[in-house]
Amino acid sequence: MRRRIYLLLVLVWLLFLAGWSEGSEEVRDISNLRDGQFVLLDCGERTLQGTVANNAPDFVCLKVRVDSWNEVPAGETILVFKRLIKKVQMQPAP
Repeated sequence: MRRRIYLLLVLVWLLFLAGWSEGSEEVRDISNLRDGQFVLLDCGERTLQGTVANNAPDFVCLKVRVDSWNEVPAGETILVFKRLIKKVQMQPAP
């Protein structure tokens, strides 16, 4: 009985580690963005199109110059929390 409990705990721990590494891959993708790249950011409820203004690897936010978003005028620079970004698509230069 004790052995089954230990095996179950190990299985849960391995599943946790698998989920943890999966989330970190998304962050690595975001950290590969370079200044001046045109991107489309899917943040769940909102989608933002703009230009990467500053992507510091040790900072929790991505600085983006907005091209198109209903809530912010074009040309404004905003900070987007990296953990809120679900998907990143590279866009061709306008």
